Amino acid sequence: MSYDAERQSIESRLKSAWTATPIKYENVAYTPGNTTTAFIELMIINSESVQVSLGSPALYRHPGTISINVRTRLQIGSSMAKQYADTLAGIFRGKQFDGITCRSPRVLRLGEVNGWFMYNVGIPFFRDELFNSEVAVPSPSNSPSRTPSLTPSRTPSATPEP
Repeated sequence: MSYDAERQSIESRLKSAWTATPIKYENVAYTPGNTTTAFIELMIINSESVQVSLGSPALYRHPGTISINVRTRLQIGSSMAKQYADTLAGIFRGKQFDGITCRSPRVLRLGEVNGWFMYNVGIPFFRDELFNSEVAVPSPSNSPSRTPSLTPSRTPSATPEP
């Protein structure tokens, strides 16, 4: 699964389960009408991947955090923001979908930020992917050779020819 496929899966899950407010996606134009209409904003924060098995193909774990900011009006209390945070946490808590495994969310009060009252919901997740450690890579002289490389694979590689 590519990082873009990961993004599509997470966005799709959120979009299909969330109807309470508009959703602002990463690097997509969004202009809130004013500071009276609540909305959420989704960010996917990837961390360093790690090899979790030996051999070829090797299994790599790609961890990250689904980070969702909840923005509500100022001076109306925190009830609405907390209800939204609870619902968002439940959409992802302990869920597995499209090869993504979500863990236990944490909810953090951010308070007043740039004219909004905010909470952040952070859901740690990971996905695993197999990569071959040896693949055919053309050398600069265009003669075939085999050099180590990390190339995604879903099946074990064939035994290389000499």
